[in-house]
Amino acid sequence: MEESDLKEIEGIISKIANEVSDRSTSKIAIAVSKTIDERFTAYGFDIRSPIEIQKDMAHLNKMRKLVEAISNKIVMLVFAAIIALFAAIRFIMPGKVS
Repeated sequence: MEESDLKEIEGIISKIANEVSDRSTSKIAIAVSKTIDERFTAYGFDIRSPIEIQKDMAHLNKMRKLVEAISNKIVMLVFAAIIALFAAIRFIMPGKVS
């Protein structure tokens, strides 16, 4: 075989490999997109309106941060109440509590 024949064969193989790769990538992209759509639909989101999904996600994020902030404040309040209780007991019965 001549070098020109080898280069032609190499070009054909490269072209076929690129086509197969493009098709595989396309199939994977379609499968991933379909899976994501199915998951969003299963969770009750309307995939035809992405702006609404963004609003829902923003609302969920806001609610999560609010719940975290409230939880932190409740923990601090409980600690403050316990400290106040011990201080009150110590003040009411100064000699009986060591």
